Amino acid sequence: MIVNLHIANKVIEKEFSYTFECGLYEIKPFKIVRRPCGTNGKAKTRYYYKAYFIGFGDMLDIHKDSINGVESHEPIIRRFNKSFNPKKLTWIDNVAMISQGVQHDFN
Repeated sequence: MIVNLHIANKVIEKEFSYTFECGLYEIKPFKIVRRPCGTNGKAKTRYYYKAYFIGFGDMLDIHKDSINGVESHEPIIRRFNKSFNPKKLTWIDNVAMISQGVQHDFN
């Protein structure tokens, strides 16, 4: 399974703060975790999804540190992942384990 994740890759320094420029990366996660959108009605069966992966290349965390070779996670944004189908995954509670594979940078 491959997902496209929006990940920080460049720091933009400002006078009293900083922000990030992000890139779209093609990732093969080793785990996907879901959590319900809410506790009542239909929200109980709708989920947010996070992909867990090993960082590579120029990826950064929120502290401006490289995550190259470090386990990290990012939300799966559905508009970047039209073919993402969580029903095809095998879920144990709210975790789906996936084998690790090759990763690519779209930048």
